[in-house]
Amino acid sequence: MYKVTTIKTIDKQFVNDWKQLWQRAENSNIYNSYEWFITCLELGQIGKYEIDVCYDGDRLVAVMPFEKYKCFGVTVYGSVNKDHHIDTPLLIEKYDRILYKRFFEAILKRKNLYFQKIDNEDVKILHKVFPTLFFSLISVNPTIDLRGEVFATVTPSTLSQMKRNVRKNPALNFKVYKGNLDEHMKTMLEIQKHSSKSARNMDIFQDEETKIYYTAILKNFGSVIRLCFLYLGDIPIAYQYGFVCRKTFIGDQIAFHNDYAKLRPGKTLVYHLMQYLKENGMDFIDQGGGVGAYKMEFAKDYRFLYNLYYSNNPFIMMYFKLINKMRRMRQVMFPKKHTRDYEFLFKTL
Repeated sequence: MYKVTTIKTIDKQFVNDWKQLWQRAENSNIYNSYEWFITCLELGQIGKYEIDVCYDGDRLVAVMPFEKYKCFGVTVYGSVNKDHHIDTPLLIEKYDRILYKRFFEAILKRKNLYFQKIDNEDVKILHKVFPTLFFSLISVNPTIDLRGEVFATVTPSTLSQMKRNVRKNPALNFKVYKGNLDEHMKTMLEIQKHSSKSARNMDIFQDEETKIYYTAILKNFGSVIRLCFLYLGDIPIAYQYGFVCRKTFIGDQIAFHNDYAKLRPGKTLVYHLMQYLKENGMDFIDQGGGVGAYKMEFAKDYRFLYNLYYSNNPFIMMYFKLINKMRRMRQVMFPKKHTRDYEFLFKTL
């Protein structure tokens, strides 16, 4: 028998329940973990919060934290720290229609809702159970399936190019670090300073708050973080920051040193990463949001994430849909170069 309630403070028993649920839940990721939540809370990135929880008897089976803020001028209950989470904020034990129905029947008693980046598997169920919910596609994540031949999804020209590049440059070597992450983070930031992202003023680490946030995540949840580097001899020339959950590696940030661009360090790093993850029992790589050209040289499939909008006021729902339609039109009329995001973003179910 499912029981849904709202809590506004957390105690040791609930923390333990949350951590155990995260270990067994079918949709676990770093952004619905207790460790991520407490990190953001400690940094002051979460204001006054509430957490909706669902129990099956004494067993916790669903968690959804949220806070109150404005979305397009409308006061909503939304997913916490929306500026930093890039995956599903909802944690739920299993993809079970009855569980979603019972849990969201309680959540939908609030007037206005806005949850960012709900996973496609969650959305499939929610859309069937609650057809009045409005979902807008917000992120397209190219994915690599490692369960068969490791390079099966790589385009033949890219695979040939990578093999030739590795053969011609024997000094290139690849390493993955699970410990001493603070020191390796410094190396990562040094590469970032000399990257094309920095040259184009797209370096997120120029913001001191962002740098503090990533450092805090390493401290509180380092067990799932992987810092991957490509070296030329002893010189680090590219990095990939990501984390592992179940049998999936999710890429968060990647960049390379501009002085070594001719060595194709970004692609070469991914080439080595695929082999490493395959050898270490991973089934998938989620390359993160953005359908960039280089990602699609390695991937054939996508994973979709949606924003969820709901209001019991029909005029507010019309307003949300109008805003989304305008954002979709902008994607079509002014497509960005070097990406295919405009083909997908802000499409609706």
